[in-house]
Amino acid sequence: MVLLIVGIVLSFAVLSIGNAPSRETGGDEMRRLIALVGLAREEAILQATEVALEVRADRYSFLHLEGEQWLPVGEDDPVLRPRELAAGAHLELSLEGESLDLHRGQDEAAPRVFLLSSGELSPFRLRVVDDERRQAYTLIGVADGRLLASGPDRL
Repeated sequence: MVLLIVGIVLSFAVLSIGNAPSRETGGDEMRRLIALVGLAREEAILQATEVALEVRADRYSFLHLEGEQWLPVGEDDPVLRPRELAAGAHLELSLEGESLDLHRGQDEAAPRVFLLSSGELSPFRLRVVDDERRQAYTLIGVADGRLLASGPDRL
């Protein structure tokens, strides 16, 4: 329990610097994503609910399952609110080994990574590409719930 509380406090600390201007666009975004996905996964487990991460090329957001409907977490949530990437960065996503097109219109459904109340998640590989610095950071989600990060990799 103590580790969970420490993890949550550290997540808030990482997220609180998220609105400051950054010189490390890709690295900062990757650290934020790791903290947010980890926190959303813990929330799904503790609240026995299902959570999803919806990914587009220039933004991402979290959803939660209510009944049989996936509802977006609103702007009023200080932590899991929708987020847009800084100019000069974009996301690339592979689910279960298949690369997905993230350049979709507003009306088209975006790919989702599911964070289950059992602690499991959809196997995924999410890359934050910093076009200005020609670097990429990778977050890999393993089905058992582990998150593995690497980078920066030169493009």
